[in-house]
Amino acid sequence: MGYRSQVYLKTTTEGWVLMKKFNNTIENEEEKPLFYSEVRKTPAGNYKITFDDLKWYDSYKQVQNFNKVLDMYDEQDIPYSFVRLGEEVEDVEHRRNYVDDMPWEIEGFEPVVDVYDEEHDYELVEDNTKGV
Repeated sequence: MGYRSQVYLKTTTEGWVLMKKFNNTIENEEEKPLFYSEVRKTPAGNYKITFDDLKWYDSYKQVQNFNKVLDMYDEQDIPYSFVRLGEEVEDVEHRRNYVDDMPWEIEGFEPVVDVYDEEHDYELVEDNTKGV
């Protein structure tokens, strides 16, 4: 089965066009950076690329090609925010390119770890919040 990750990228139209053009130059489908992805246009006109339950190994050509595009974004000052969440809680990778005119929708796109806990009637055992 292998180790799986959730992978997300937000970028501008310019970033999307570069990714799509690079993707189309690769003949082998499984090596394309957009293989198994879902692409959506956001209300602000940016693009969100999502991979669910994907084996994201650096040795895979698809991952290498995806990272090549991120390197091109860096070289060409194209704004993006990339997030990879692994199966382990501490396995979080975040990469982004800040530019002067960074769209807020991309700048604010970052990993957030949250805990969902249904409401219960918990008994207070100790309160160490005073004096903090």
